[in-house]
Amino acid sequence: MACVTIIGAGITGLATAYFIHRNSPGRQCRIVEKSARPGGKIITERTGSFIVEGGPDSFITRKPWALNLCRDLGLADSLLAVHQRAGKLNLSVNDTLHPLPDGLRLGVPTRFLTLLASPVISSAIKTKMVREYMHPPESGPEDESLADFVERHFGLEALHLIFEPLLAGIYAAKPDRMSVAATFPLLIELEHAYGSIIRGMRTERTAARNQDGTTPMPLFVSLRNGMGDLIDTLCKSLPVSISYNETVKAVEQVDGQFHVVTSSGSHITDAVVVTIPAMRAGPILRGVDAQLAAELSSIRYASTATVSLVYDAADCDYMLSHEGTGYLTPRTPDRIVTGCSWSSRKFSHRAPAGKLLLRAFIGGDGMDSILDAPNSEIIRHADAELRRSLRISGNSEYQRLFRWHNGSPQYDLGHIDRVRRVEQRVSCTPGLYVVGNAYRGVGIGDCIHDAYRTAEAIALYPKKFRPESTKESEPEAWEVGD
Repeated sequence: MACVTIIGAGITGLATAYFIHRNSPGRQCRIVEKSARPGGKIITERTGSFIVEGGPDSFITRKPWALNLCRDLGLADSLLAVHQRAGKLNLSVNDTLHPLPDGLRLGVPTRFLTLLASPVISSAIKTKMVREYMHPPESGPEDESLADFVERHFGLEALHLIFEPLLAGIYAAKPDRMSVAATFPLLIELEHAYGSIIRGMRTERTAARNQDGTTPMPLFVSLRNGMGDLIDTLCKSLPVSISYNETVKAVEQVDGQFHVVTSSGSHITDAVVVTIPAMRAGPILRGVDAQLAAELSSIRYASTATVSLVYDAADCDYMLSHEGTGYLTPRTPDRIVTGCSWSSRKFSHRAPAGKLLLRAFIGGDGMDSILDAPNSEIIRHADAELRRSLRISGNSEYQRLFRWHNGSPQYDLGHIDRVRRVEQRVSCTPGLYVVGNAYRGVGIGDCIHDAYRTAEAIALYPKKFRPESTKESEPEAWEVGD
């Protein structure tokens, strides 16, 4: 019977333990967690009638793994879609809200009429986008920054106004450093196939609509009582112990077994699954493989924060006159808020009647110094920006700050090659697995997929040590809709 130690009780670690138990019920698992609670960046606080998310407030359904896990855990009836009338997203420019044109997908317009009618998009951008439709098929550099890719197709103005806040914001990244192949490979595929990203996106969308006449699943869903329900339900389903407030100092390998050295002692285990951030994983694996440790340590991280604030709805006439789930704003030196989610309009049951719960996003690559300020100062700046941008006349009644120091892995140029080198080094150490949001996707679904593949490999341990990282297939039980 192989014993597996999982380092980290975030969504990746908990899901890995869940799948190991489901696929290999005879295997023993132990989870070691540095903090006092499970869930990592998934944290929900319930204060009175408010449901406040500190980290992700939803997950994407086009990647089926989070949705299927919720169904497996009996949470299907708790799934909650974004309000249909609030489905739009706004752009805040000079403290004025403008709805983004309908039909934008990854920032790419698929409906020319709404694009041309948009007052926030300049005639220069519109002209550039119409001309982009005529691009012949071509192949750009093998690895290119998002900034260079967007500038080639749509111009510098479109990059700063639309693509940087919309796409780079997902990764809390600077578009001139992030790899488009690692973050949005669909754009590369469309360029190769069609030349024009707009023409390719419109063609693919039409084909998908014609092939499937069923009602599509909403793109983003949450859980009725917050994303913390996923963590709580996972923990209740696990027949494994979680050691909290225990820091892993080193992992060593002796005679085919691993010695996990922690702040409370050490123990021997047959396999180790490392799910903590790569920048922390590198140092503890130095004794196992110095080259692997160096690769992991080279993955950069950015720091972010969220500030949730509550206002009286009677003071928010300007915001309530606009539909949408919130707004994004282009980066400017005088702003710390990169976007705002209107949480209580986005999902039901987030705030009582007459109150609005808003969440501001702060920080990101190149803006880390903002988070050196005291909590009160960050909250004060966020409150002032929201009141100015949304023309809120009253004071906030509640404030809650969540800091995520080094919480966002940066998929820089060369990321795909770096991950391949990591996988190659890990494959040289049977029984060692390195997974999480620093490698193959930052979303909840990506982390759960990593956990599933790792558990599949451990089910074959010690006959087979590594999952086949290039394959995306799952058993039929894990196909969407089952």
